[in-house]
Amino acid sequence: MSGLKDILLFIILLGVLIFVHELGHFMWAKIFGVKVLKFSLGFGRKLVGFRRGETEYLISVIPLGGYVKMLGEGATGGDGVSDEVPEDSEVRTPEDRGRALADKPLWQRAVILVGGPAMNLVFPIFIYFFVLLGRDTIAPPSVGTVFAGQPAAQAGLRPGDQIVSVDGTATYGWEDVVDEVEDRPGEPLEFRVRRGSEEISRTITPRTAQVVMPILGFVSEVGRIGVSPYYRTSILGPPPSAASPSGLRAFDEVVTVNGKRVRRLIDLERARTPDSGRLEVGLLRAAPVRTGLGAVFVAEALRVGLDAVPGRPVADALGATSSDLVVSRVDPGSAAARGGLRVGDRLLRLDDKPLVTWLDVGLSPESDPEGAHTLLVERDGREVPLTLDLRTETFRDPFGQEQKRFSIGITGYQRNFPDDPIPNPNRLSRAFFGAFAETGNVIRLTALGFAAIFQGKVSVSTIGGPVLIFDVAAHSAEAGATSYLWAMALISINLGLLNLLPIPVLDGGQLLFFAIEAVRRKPLSRRTREIAQTVGLILILALIALALKNDIARKWADIVGLFGCS
Repeated sequence: MSGLKDILLFIILLGVLIFVHELGHFMWAKIFGVKVLKFSLGFGRKLVGFRRGETEYLISVIPLGGYVKMLGEGATGGDGVSDEVPEDSEVRTPEDRGRALADKPLWQRAVILVGGPAMNLVFPIFIYFFVLLGRDTIAPPSVGTVFAGQPAAQAGLRPGDQIVSVDGTATYGWEDVVDEVEDRPGEPLEFRVRRGSEEISRTITPRTAQVVMPILGFVSEVGRIGVSPYYRTSILGPPPSAASPSGLRAFDEVVTVNGKRVRRLIDLERARTPDSGRLEVGLLRAAPVRTGLGAVFVAEALRVGLDAVPGRPVADALGATSSDLVVSRVDPGSAAARGGLRVGDRLLRLDDKPLVTWLDVGLSPESDPEGAHTLLVERDGREVPLTLDLRTETFRDPFGQEQKRFSIGITGYQRNFPDDPIPNPNRLSRAFFGAFAETGNVIRLTALGFAAIFQGKVSVSTIGGPVLIFDVAAHSAEAGATSYLWAMALISINLGLLNLLPIPVLDGGQLLFFAIEAVRRKPLSRRTREIAQTVGLILILALIALALKNDIARKWADIVGLFGCS
């Protein structure tokens, strides 16, 4: 049953995108008064169909394309794979005078042609709009974590601050903050911040950070101020020796203090020891349990008590520190193990670069991953320099392309969470502008991907065909309707850009012919067009063969398993 469901989801996805593409051709043909003879989803033999007015509407046997047949021409193909149209004679009546495609001005023919791929590029706007319109809550513009040494920390932002506006632009949700900061690296920005009952102003200049897309080889510069909407939970780092007698250990999670629920580390930092000086602390500790499958960890509930100076911050009394960048596991045989890293070490610097988050640990040595790197850690209150001998390994990504990666071999333990979501204000306008922004971003990245393939930066093994689309449809549907629609939008943009490539038999190739005709003031000869069409068809068939070959390569293990081969 699951297989039939996946096939149905694939047909729906592809059918919708083909319909949208052909609708673009059909709509502009009707607008310009061109007589449309047939509108077909699929090509080959007709399965079902009906006639309405002067147009016959069909569903044909091969669901991998479609066509719109207009008076006086072949079909304007929708998928660039085949424009198969049943041969039939065109009977022209006196009323048809001037209604053939060839009778129309060059610019109208070009608009009709580009209407198909244009619809594939516009259609995602509607998908994104309705998906975003369905978001009834958003993340609030609340600062959860302020990273030390970053612009926000230097300006005095604190966890719990509410960012009201950035340089005069209201920030209703966290995405608004990110958008304003990322777009303006290096520019001084005025932040209006609500802290408790007062509103304050801070000027922060986002630092310039590079965002690297390894597969595309594309680097963009964005602004960062060093904040996160996620609060550090009350999971403790290594305690100082003074707190050790109380029984606290690294990675203990404090859940209550004197009967009051605690979730965030800042709750411990803000709370004060009562006048009695007595603290009763409830905590959870991950305890290993041996099973037949190895060790698993379960949460053990504990309660400890200690005496502290009245009025002193509870965090100080407990010796509470964040577990950020504290090593909870060292993989045997790894670079970390060879370098002498231990559980409980706090990472400080890597190759003289300050480490702020775990992400920095992975990014810092990327420019020169091989060889020795200096790692500075804090251990028992002292700074200890270590040497890491990193080695890269080669692996194949889901597209079968070889990639390199390095592994330090350490794991951290820190859970984070944001403030509760808030009602989505201005839902209509946020969905409208968000849909255009998301569509533009995906078009840009997809175009960069196409360019990277032609430049040889990305292997042709990343190209996929029907099997890849089938997998995307099935897997995205498993994740929910939103994911399925998001995948449909992505594939629609890919099909739209693919059809605009200047290859004869694709819409882009026909546009190239029109451009040449506009320059020469006359069309290319029939013989020249036939040769170009033949070359274009060969290129497309080669592309199809490559896509199918890649599809089979990705599924080869499944195919072998299906037939019980070894």
